[in-house]
Amino acid sequence: MASHVSSRVLGVGAALALFCSGCPSASPAPRAPVYQGPVYAELVLENRLSGNFVLTEASFAFEGDARPVDLPAPGQSVSLGSVTTQGGEHPIALRAVLRGEGSGVFSYLRAYKFEVRAKPKVLLDAPQVRVLCAIRTHEEPTMPLEQRPYADCAASPL
Repeated sequence: MASHVSSRVLGVGAALALFCSGCPSASPAPRAPVYQGPVYAELVLENRLSGNFVLTEASFAFEGDARPVDLPAPGQSVSLGSVTTQGGEHPIALRAVLRGEGSGVFSYLRAYKFEVRAKPKVLLDAPQVRVLCAIRTHEEPTMPLEQRPYADCAASPL
C-alpha cells in the first residue's frame, strides 16, 4: 500500500512538471545594483517611547565611530551630525538606558532600569540620505514590560 501512495505522489509531481514546463523559473528576481558612489548621510536619533519609560542615557556609533548624543525629549528627535561615506551597507551600534515611569499604584515602575541594545545595518543607496534611529515601545498590553522597548534604524533618501 505504501508503494502505491508514493507512486501516486510521484505521479502528481510529474504532472505538475509537465504542466509547468513553459512557466517562468521560480528563481528570485535580479536585485538592483547597490549605489556605490559617495553618500552624505544625516544621522538622527528619535525618542518614540511610551509614557511607561524615560530615556536616561544613550550611545550611538556609526561604523564604530562614537557620536555624542543629546537625549531627545519624548516625541522629539536630535541630530547626531553627518558623515560622508560610500554607498552600501553600514553597521550602527545603539544603546539606550531607560527607567520605568509611573505614578500612583504604578510608581513602583520607577525602580526598574532597562537597557536596549541594537546593532542594525543600514543600506545607503542614494547620494544624500537620512539615517533615522528610533527608540520605540511595543504597545502590546500582554507583552512583559521588559520586552516592550526596542530600537530600529532605517535610511531614506533626502
